[in-house]
Amino acid sequence: MVCTVLYLLCWDYHKFKNVSLFYDSGSDIPQKNEWTEKVPVKFFVGVIAVIVLTVLHAQILYAIMPRNTFSDCIAQCDGEDVRTCKEFCECIHKEGKSLKQCLEEFKENLD
Repeated sequence: MVCTVLYLLCWDYHKFKNVSLFYDSGSDIPQKNEWTEKVPVKFFVGVIAVIVLTVLHAQILYAIMPRNTFSDCIAQCDGEDVRTCKEFCECIHKEGKSLKQCLEEFKENLD
């Protein structure tokens, strides 16, 4: 929607350019009838690119979001120190200790 509004503002810029802060009387912006047919194509390609990038970005952010439930915390435990990881999850979620305390215990158990 923002891209559409920006496009419409650019489309009718010749109508309100005199009240614009960036108006320079020496520069000529092409009138609406002087624009080529490529302007709408570029706009729609840009809109599609923004939509695709937004969807991809949202999926990536969802994949790296912090896990705030016990089951999600346990699901992330893999590798050599599964027991230590599970103890950390229990410390946070079941025992209700602070993150600082649980991290200190986690580091002690790793050593």
